[in-house]
Amino acid sequence: NYIIKNMNMSADPCEDFNEFACGRFIKETNLPSDKQIITSFSALLDQNSLFRNIILEGGLPSQPNYYRKMKRFYKSCKDEAQIEAVGLEPYFNDTEFTDDWPTLNPDWNEANFDLNEVIARYMAEGVEPIFSITVSYDMNDSTTNVIKLSEGKLGMNQESFLKNRSDPSIMAYQKYLAETAIALNASQEDAEKDAKDVVDLELQLDSIMVSRTDKRNYTKQLNPVLLKDLNSISNKLDIVRALRRSFDTVNISLADNERIINLYPTYMSNISSVLAEFSNRTIQNLFGFKYALLRVAGLTQKLREIKLVYDKAATGANAEPRTDVCVSRTSEAFWKALSKQYILRKFSKTAKFY
Repeated sequence: NYIIKNMNMSADPCEDFNEFACGRFIKETNLPSDKQIITSFSALLDQNSLFRNIILEGGLPSQPNYYRKMKRFYKSCKDEAQIEAVGLEPYFNDTEFTDDWPTLNPDWNEANFDLNEVIARYMAEGVEPIFSITVSYDMNDSTTNVIKLSEGKLGMNQESFLKNRSDPSIMAYQKYLAETAIALNASQEDAEKDAKDVVDLELQLDSIMVSRTDKRNYTKQLNPVLLKDLNSISNKLDIVRALRRSFDTVNISLADNERIINLYPTYMSNISSVLAEFSNRTIQNLFGFKYALLRVAGLTQKLREIKLVYDKAATGANAEPRTDVCVSRTSEAFWKALSKQYILRKFSKTAKFY
């Protein structure tokens, strides 16, 4: 009923499908003062207190293990005193990666730089700024899953990087990188120069990405390649090594005849030419910054303040109550657990047979 109420049935879906599907929602919805964006889906989640209550309610020892873990995750997120007490120690103890970041390590040795080893090692940690992989349904056969090779995951969305280099949002992002590194004990000079170089690299990677319009053409994305032939699609990149290293983390061995979908061939074929324009130090720093942001965001009050300054400049966002932050993080980390609990409470055991 909620979805139907948001539709404009008088519109012709063949002429303007967005107006047909969301016309009344666009016309009748007011943007709350505490939000920068609202969609029909986010509004539905806001209205549905059950998701929030599942996270906030007290747990019982008799409940499933996944459910108790979700509760512990939320509780640890709320314990700001303990977060502050632990501080950045876990990050600095991870010397395999902190020592590998030139911005933080004045003794970093460029002679040891191996691009393909860097890509593979960081991909296994979920850091994928050059290219990325997902596993989802096969567009030719929805009953099976397939590995999909895609563009890199950059620090801002594709449209933001298309703005002028001096645009306030891009400069705010550059400052965010630099100040994060300084908070991690990098020198101000190195942090500011390296942040600028990394943003320049991200801008160039963004420039070879497929346009949003072309990404809507799913037939262009159906480019199957066998794993053993994957390295031929991008000069000098050992994509096979990276994929195998990533799947090794979950004890899955990929066969040579594993079918991979290369979603954006033009992007993959142009990566090497972009990387050739930048120093090994800048490329290594790209991974260092991305790994750090993934690991330290929100760990201390100082880092939270640095992030908030960037969020305000980029999107106008203000600080959220800690409860809202932790509910959001818990739902992102345990979305399957949350979904299962929602279904158990909302639907009967026979509902799936209707």
